[in-house]
Amino acid sequence: MSTGPAVVGTSAITPQLRTKEALYILHNKLNFVKKLTNFSDKFRGGGTGRSYLIGKPAQWTQRKGYAVAPNATIEDKVPLTIGDPIGIDSQYHDDELELDFPNYKQRILEGQMKKLATSIESAVIASIIPQIAFGANSASLAIGDMYRQNRILDEQLADGEKFALLGTQTYEDYLVAMQGNYNPQIDISSQIREGIVGDVAGFKVMKNLLIPAYTTGTRTAVSAGNVVTTTSTAAGGDVTLALTLNAVGDSVFVGEQFTLAGVFDVNPENKSISTILHRFAVLPAAAAAQTGWDVASGTYIADASKHIVVSVQPIYGPAATGTRQNLSINPTAGLVATFVGAANASVAQSLFFDPRHAAVAFVDLPLHTGAVIETWKETDPDTGITLRYERGYNSESGVQTVRWDVQMGQALVQNNFASRYIRTT
Repeated sequence: MSTGPAVVGTSAITPQLRTKEALYILHNKLNFVKKLTNFSDKFRGGGTGRSYLIGKPAQWTQRKGYAVAPNATIEDKVPLTIGDPIGIDSQYHDDELELDFPNYKQRILEGQMKKLATSIESAVIASIIPQIAFGANSASLAIGDMYRQNRILDEQLADGEKFALLGTQTYEDYLVAMQGNYNPQIDISSQIREGIVGDVAGFKVMKNLLIPAYTTGTRTAVSAGNVVTTTSTAAGGDVTLALTLNAVGDSVFVGEQFTLAGVFDVNPENKSISTILHRFAVLPAAAAAQTGWDVASGTYIADASKHIVVSVQPIYGPAATGTRQNLSINPTAGLVATFVGAANASVAQSLFFDPRHAAVAFVDLPLHTGAVIETWKETDPDTGITLRYERGYNSESGVQTVRWDVQMGQALVQNNFASRYIRTT
């Protein structure tokens, strides 16, 4: 969607024109969502709660020698489920909707679509980023940190186009770190000053104000002698890790990352061991009765024995897991755990990713009849977003009700195709 519809006078403001212009604005307000793998074509006519299983890349084991050794195809699937509609509703008197189109666009449409874009991006970002287990951190983003992120993704064979989604503070660090690398006489410098950036360290850099802070609980701050240790584990598939914290009542927030001493990442294909410690991302408890899980706050809180049992992404050690192996060893009792970031902190984080790490889908919404006096919908061919417009009218009050709707779902597909950067100060 490179150009918007032509500006016309009041007499030609049709539902079609309102919707086309609104979708054009919405498209240009989005950045992260537009870069994700899109499965909207799988949900034509779908609705809330409908799911589609996305297959991860198939995996096989290799053979050496002449003897044939067939092995089953391993193809894990991830459900992408459609959520409730997201919308913007408003009321106007007759004279407000009779504005000429430029005024209508400036006073009403721009603000509505900005709000809708914010709701869409926020929902996807808040769902995806806390699940990302890979990552690195430093006190302030520098060019070396970006190359480190590239190495993390390269080692996980994320060989597609790569993007850096930088939050506000990290973006400021980036501008400071890169300012000496641009010639003020060339066009790219103007783009930098205007907030549009190009390729750096293998990433296309984008700014996004909606990335939530990386927030930590009261668990022990990262330091020498951190006494957080694993006490039990279950290996393979969706798992939990039992941890012993320093004190009764210590807390760990969903989205926090931690490492275990001696547990490293492996190459997805040849299973060679990396020098990068595997990071575990703390997920919401799989069951309300899980040790330490506080349903009301959505936080893990150490019980009277100082224990919590946290849910983490599927992990597979080398024993009997074949091509799924993603850890150098199975976690065992006694391994020292080190959390990322100081206790009671709220610091900036950003996301470095291959678009295949996550998927999004938008539903082709049906048009309503009855009390609606005019309705229309348009679909963005680039993003699959279907935007629905409806207008109702109260003849007694002269008040018109206008609503805009989209409906979507999202899913993390390949955790190892994304990496978080956490700014620890």
